[in-house]
Amino acid sequence: MESLHQKGHQPPLMLIARIVDGRTVNYLNETLPLELQNELCAQAIGFRLPLAESLTTLLRAYGIQTEIGHYKTYVFPEAYARASTGVVRRYPRSHPLIKAFDFDQLADNVYAIEQNGAILAACVSARQNTEAAEAWVYTAPAYRRKGLAQLVVTAWAQETIQNGVVPFYSHKVENIASAGLADRLRLTPIFEEIGINAIA
Repeated sequence: MESLHQKGHQPPLMLIARIVDGRTVNYLNETLPLELQNELCAQAIGFRLPLAESLTTLLRAYGIQTEIGHYKTYVFPEAYARASTGVVRRYPRSHPLIKAFDFDQLADNVYAIEQNGAILAACVSARQNTEAAEAWVYTAPAYRRKGLAQLVVTAWAQETIQNGVVPFYSHKVENIASAGLADRLRLTPIFEEIGINAIA
């Protein structure tokens, strides 16, 4: 995950996802003028990730400045429901250690590893509804490359599955550390997407 404080985030202007089976799915923000929506749909035919220049050029012609995010998204295999999570503990977001770690802005439950009165790594739902939840994970810089992120994400995914909710994980394509974590977790890729967002 890329951004911790996502509660007030705006939906993208356009989202283009390529599913692992080869299908492409498009989403257009309904606030865009209908004429622009139609033009974007026409441009998206035969679209190839990650090239989005023709779409952003069209949006600029309408006076809309944009930024592009290129992401990969994965789901957790069912085996996570039975995985070992070691020293991970579940904390309420109101816990002082969680507040000090800056993980108190999202879901109620935070899965973390604590040592000597400080959180070393934590995972929480960045977004969640009754069907799916997205992982947000962070490890303090001094404790990276020790497998802690795997443990906290596994604990989060385990309880998410047990609660009947589908856990998923996504990252920017250029985020090598997050891509490596997805690989070490042996997650199942489900789609790759381009998100086009308006900027002020």
